[in-house]
Amino acid sequence: MKYSAVDQNNQIEKFELLKDEKIGEGATALVYKVNYKNQTWAAKLFKDGQKINSAKIKAMLEHQPDDLSINLDGQDFIQYAWVKYVIKNGVGKVIGFLMPYVDHDETYSLDTFYDPVLSKRLTPFESALTLRIQLAINLCELIHNLHNNQNYFVDIKPQNIKVYKKNHKVVLLDCDGYSINNANGSPNRFEADLISTDYIAPEVTRDNLKPSSLGLQQDLYGLAVILFQLLNRGTHPFQGITTDKNISASTNDERASLGLYAYGLKENGKVKPRSQSIHNLFLDGTRTLFDKSFETESRTTAEEWISHFNEILNNKKLELCDKVDRSKKLEKDLIHMKFSGKECIGCKLGLEKTLINKKKRIYNVKSNPSPNSANNTSSHIPIPTKKPEEFDFAKFFYYAIGIILIIVLLAKCSEDSKNNSSSVSSSIQVSPATEENNESCNIDLKYSTPKQLCDTQWSKTKKNHYKCTLSITIELGNRGLYAFPEEKCGLKTIDALPTSVEVKTPKAAVVDQSASLETYRDKVNKLASIYGVNTITRDVARNSQENFSLYRQIVNEIVIQFKEASKTAEFKDGLIIYKQMNLPFVSKVVWYASDLDTCTDKSLGIKESCLVKDGTATCQSIELNLNYKSICVESFTK
Repeated sequence: MKYSAVDQNNQIEKFELLKDEKIGEGATALVYKVNYKNQTWAAKLFKDGQKINSAKIKAMLEHQPDDLSINLDGQDFIQYAWVKYVIKNGVGKVIGFLMPYVDHDETYSLDTFYDPVLSKRLTPFESALTLRIQLAINLCELIHNLHNNQNYFVDIKPQNIKVYKKNHKVVLLDCDGYSINNANGSPNRFEADLISTDYIAPEVTRDNLKPSSLGLQQDLYGLAVILFQLLNRGTHPFQGITTDKNISASTNDERASLGLYAYGLKENGKVKPRSQSIHNLFLDGTRTLFDKSFETESRTTAEEWISHFNEILNNKKLELCDKVDRSKKLEKDLIHMKFSGKECIGCKLGLEKTLINKKKRIYNVKSNPSPNSANNTSSHIPIPTKKPEEFDFAKFFYYAIGIILIIVLLAKCSEDSKNNSSSVSSSIQVSPATEENNESCNIDLKYSTPKQLCDTQWSKTKKNHYKCTLSITIELGNRGLYAFPEEKCGLKTIDALPTSVEVKTPKAAVVDQSASLETYRDKVNKLASIYGVNTITRDVARNSQENFSLYRQIVNEIVIQFKEASKTAEFKDGLIIYKQMNLPFVSKVVWYASDLDTCTDKSLGIKESCLVKDGTATCQSIELNLNYKSICVESFTK
């Protein structure tokens, strides 16, 4: 299909877009890879029916950053995925724009440099403290340039920041979502559209501010959070262990609004740092700048961060650990780079890794929380306490003999049954308790389809609501539907069963849940489209009963999959690996620890991040010395 590309000088040229070159899709637009003027571009086309801010797109075209790209060794590297051409259709209507193409195979997302799972792919050089300081400078320079032109990122988060593998320069994405200065124009500013959890300034949460009203202070807060995570192995500055039991805050943004910052030079009596934090190995000057960003609203600017980090590099405030043999100059020793006068980070991480692999977890599985708990959307995840035992041939031999004997006995019983059919009742004996349960629900629980059970569970006409619901919960659980009581009847599998199917035996009543998995991708995509985000939290979905029901169904399936996979989970390098999972509709799951038996909003501030790919979930373990009762789903990512 052919479209028109309009440049900064209003020059128009035709180009062709191939639909099979689609490289991405969001809630409002599709992104295609396009060859135009012998160069590769990304074409963002808004979906039909979407409101397009064509004036903002044109303003971005007219006010492009001076350093849109940087030339290194004769090669241009994009620094902002900015509007370069406006795209119009055949009748002259603006339908999108062309921006520089950023090859994702040639870049890392910024969180690769601090996420415990993603960072496994890095070389020792890329893991070195010196490189992370340089990355911080590269990022701050781009943010500082935006601010000099009175443009603001607003939706600042690691996923919108890429790092080139070749030279570790930074590139900023999703620029059309920024708050854009339109000097001498009308309006004089085009506002931001979105903001992301974990990077929301405290005053935004407290005052319930909209993204359209945000600018510099939001950017400075979000930048400080990212820099803190970059230097502190991914720990969020408001992710700590709450010591005040009267405080109830489940998200980092809520904790930030309450001032629960645990990593300052001055101790916070309401919250303690995470044990894996290395903030005490930072320079005092670095910690002072973080305190300024998180304890005041006169936050550290991008320019101040640049000056500070340059001082560290230029004044040799980084040094190798004394344990390193400097004469050998081995690349692997770069992980032992540390701040002057501070303990070696590499040595500390090595020690922690050894300790983690030696520790065992003790857990209790409580998979049936109260049916009346509206917030129970997740459960405990069993964790393995030991490695699989060595193969025992003698034990296997005895098991085999036992199985053979059982088969022989069953065959004998079957033969006797045929010869004495008159002794077998034509109907199944029902206990008085079962009859009572059947009466309370007005149906025969044992021989009803799951659809009929669910219809009854939500019916207002049953005699004893609680007793019937409990009976149905037990029946569904016996059939293999290991969902939470209030959600068992929300599964698509159950809803999709034909009402004409009659179950004649308990065995036939077991439903294969795998048939429902295709529908979960649709549910995740629907929520992502509604809210315009890829990461869905409980708080995001709560504004609608229908959407929250979808959220709970998805979380329910995630928990089921993890509980099943936990039977064969294993430790590896301080991580927990869950295999043979069937979660193709999510890429990441974040859990939180609670000191309650049920999964409510109350969190201990400890998170466990799991990356899901190709049927395997790789998880950073929750602290072992923490006294928690439940591990609950906080969010999932499309």
